[in-house]
Amino acid sequence: MKLDLDRQGPGRTHLDVDERLPTGAPEPLPSAVGLHGCLTVDNLESRVLVTGVLTGDAVVVCDRCLEDFTCGFETVVEIVVLRDPTSEGEWDSWVIHQRSGEVDLDEPLREAALLGLPLKFLCADTCRGLCPHCGANRSRESCACAQDETDSGWDELPGE
Repeated sequence: MKLDLDRQGPGRTHLDVDERLPTGAPEPLPSAVGLHGCLTVDNLESRVLVTGVLTGDAVVVCDRCLEDFTCGFETVVEIVVLRDPTSEGEWDSWVIHQRSGEVDLDEPLREAALLGLPLKFLCADTCRGLCPHCGANRSRESCACAQDETDSGWDELPGE
């Protein structure tokens, strides 16, 4: 996705985002993410601020049942394009130094998407995962395995 600085008028405009970006990340992270929404572009004298919240989607593997599903998430985007190479960037934002021409926003959007992904991928909050004995998906089927609720690793400790 490109932002043309030469055609960007002064003041505030909006930039529609509907992109599918490769992440380049190893598994278990997704190989691609979709980003959708609208960003605000503030063209100031010496800088252009691109900010907003985008919704994302990615096909991932559930951490409990190992089934593929589409994970939805939100991510915050804060990009600063500095036109004056002597000025310093904003804290906690992507800073790009470029006077004119087209700015490639793919890399900052890719990183924003990766930062917006949840730490744990769950197909549903009620996902019961796999049976540790037979491997059955407990959310879809029941198994006849004995459910050992106690942790025998604590049995050797002296009691009260």
